[in-house]
Amino acid sequence: MKIAVATFTDNGIKTAQRIFQGWNEHQVEYRNKEESLEDWTQRSMEDKAALVFVGAAGIAVRSIAPFVQNKLWDSPVVVVDELGIHVIPILSGHVGGANELAWAIAQRIDAIPVITTATDLNDCWAVDMWAKGNNLRIINKSGIAKVSAKVLKGDKIIMSFEDESLWNDLMVESLFPEKQGTKYARHWKWERGGFEFIQYPPKQNVDVIVARDRDHDHLAQLALCPMEYVLGIGCKKGKSANEIEDFVKELGIDIRRVLKVASIDVKKDEPGITEFCDRNRLKFVTYSAGELARVEGDFSQSDFVKSQVGVDNVCERAAMKACDGNGEIVIKKQGQNGITLALVKINGD
Repeated sequence: MKIAVATFTDNGIKTAQRIFQGWNEHQVEYRNKEESLEDWTQRSMEDKAALVFVGAAGIAVRSIAPFVQNKLWDSPVVVVDELGIHVIPILSGHVGGANELAWAIAQRIDAIPVITTATDLNDCWAVDMWAKGNNLRIINKSGIAKVSAKVLKGDKIIMSFEDESLWNDLMVESLFPEKQGTKYARHWKWERGGFEFIQYPPKQNVDVIVARDRDHDHLAQLALCPMEYVLGIGCKKGKSANEIEDFVKELGIDIRRVLKVASIDVKKDEPGITEFCDRNRLKFVTYSAGELARVEGDFSQSDFVKSQVGVDNVCERAAMKACDGNGEIVIKKQGQNGITLALVKINGD
């Protein structure tokens, strides 16, 4: 994930340098002072970058206010005071990862993370964090608050899974480090009210449904959908995110079901692909031509592609590689206007 950084004072610049020195540099972009703060904020949020304001919280709040839309898609936003004493996630703490980013920054500069989300403060199970950790797409964001309210009251959470392959360990990474060190604890097995699991489809109202179909969402406070596909992509240089998005829709691919996007390493910085992935909060993985050539399977072949990048097929091979070869091609290589796409379903263990 790209991190966009804004500073306002000399002290703020020094603090930002302390934070990001040695960070993965291609992920960090500093605001050019010639660009207005409003334009920078809008552009960064449209790119789905994580925004880090090194300065007053009020500046950050006023800057992002016109562009805040949806808690599932808003960029994570973190504020660090100019002396690096406090680190405050102020937007998209769970799904966007602002809380985790705040902790990472605080640990780097020995600052105090100011976490305000209720489930974290009470060390309770957070359904949105659990969904994110288990590759489940949140269908209706309004259900997060309703389920969290029951958790905070200590009520039992009733869940229904479409099939056994969708059952996941309810343990998730705790946000807070253990008292004795800085490693993240793994202890969120919620014990107060606990969980109750009932057969799918449920014949009663439940708190959480985890299903591939959307036929019974009306019975749940919160509906979750497994992300179990990999989108393989190859494209000519200069293809835009909009062109990729349009082709994905034309093929009838439900982007909510896609876990990640895969391609060849020469495309790792291709602006159209990276923007498409950022917009949809999809992990983008790439592999060398040699790695792709060693993937076993019945793939579409192109002598032209091989002459250009060293392997006869990018999209199918990359998608299969991204699921460790344990996948099934459900949409074979499709090409349009310099873009090739393939879709692979990840098979369970």
